[in-house]
Amino acid sequence: MSNVSSHIKSEKLKLKRYSFKFYYQPYSKKEAKHQLIYVALDTNIIIDMVHILDGTSHNKKSPQYYASLKQLLERSILSKNHARNKKGDVVFCVTPTVLKELSNENGEIYSCVRNFINNRTVVLQIDESYQRYFRKKIDKMSEEYYNAGFFREKNGELTNDALITAESLYFNLTLLSRDSHISIDRHDKNPQRKIEKIKSINRRMLSSDFNGNQAEPRRLNNFFIEVEKCRKQERLMPKLENSDCLHIETQRIIYDINHNQPIRTHEIKRNLGKSK
Repeated sequence: MSNVSSHIKSEKLKLKRYSFKFYYQPYSKKEAKHQLIYVALDTNIIIDMVHILDGTSHNKKSPQYYASLKQLLERSILSKNHARNKKGDVVFCVTPTVLKELSNENGEIYSCVRNFINNRTVVLQIDESYQRYFRKKIDKMSEEYYNAGFFREKNGELTNDALITAESLYFNLTLLSRDSHISIDRHDKNPQRKIEKIKSINRRMLSSDFNGNQAEPRRLNNFFIEVEKCRKQERLMPKLENSDCLHIETQRIIYDINHNQPIRTHEIKRNLGKSK
């Protein structure tokens, strides 16, 4: 994530518009009747989504990628002002490490992404009573990834990507990322090996097979393919797990979403990224 700070600071940069004419297909309301799909967003996905909402792109060489992002945004359960999107079926979640990457040293969310985080996502804030257990579990999972040869800096240090991956998969959330260190690297001789090894580590570390619906890191195009496969074969996408360790207000937001209730403005959401 070495380019995160440069992306954050470029919010005032003038960016050229891009076209979805060739790649983009509007999302049908009929699809919204299916199971709600909880996903975790990597830092780079969030930053690029903000550019989508601004109507701009800083990488016009990837029109298919940005068209897929726009389609994903249309499927979001939450829209601007934290309102429910009636045709949405995807719930965007933000894990603790991703939130940290998008915040300054005082823990305040950068202004360019604050509205997106507060209004369009569920921030997975860990309850204080579970903090120690959660951090120990995530650190151990990350260590296992490292020992398997993944998520290593050139100097040998563990990367934040390991923590982001562990936090997402702890909750059994599909992690959407375009980072080849996290998702499949097409240049690898056996691209799927890393994913299968990570899933194997998670099953052992969490003592669970997630009822046969185990989440994994995915690129956007692969995610949409998997959603379509599940729809045709009438099987479920991975379900949110281990939510009992979340702050009670976060659990209430999830309850509202799952039970098609008006999404209340909870104190935890109002305070996220608020200036001191």
